[in-house]
Amino acid sequence: MPIRWTVNHAERLVEAVLDGEVSKEDATQFFDAIEAANAIPYRKFVDATDTPAKIDEKILATVAERMARNGSRSPIAVVVPATGPVDGLARLFLIIAEADGDRSRVFRDAVAARQWLDTRQ
Repeated sequence: MPIRWTVNHAERLVEAVLDGEVSKEDATQFFDAIEAANAIPYRKFVDATDTPAKIDEKILATVAERMARNGSRSPIAVVVPATGPVDGLARLFLIIAEADGDRSRVFRDAVAARQWLDTRQ
């Protein structure tokens, strides 16, 4: 499974690791799982350091539709590799998700991402 996730109810945090190419079905399963866990309003930490830089319109459409449907305004931190195009794709994801700069950021360092996310509720 190219998306591994955990839901920490005590910390109100969803952590997701993208490992490999993510399909529309993978994205759907992820959203189904966090919805079933009542974790939509939780903060999100997404590690995209090991995912290939590939745009799939079906995945972007699925993510946009699911995020619009759930209406969450929770903070999102996305960690990307130090170099390469994943940074731009992560920023595109956040635009599609309508996640403004106050509640979402792209980082190249996981420690900085966690520190920023810890200051958000």
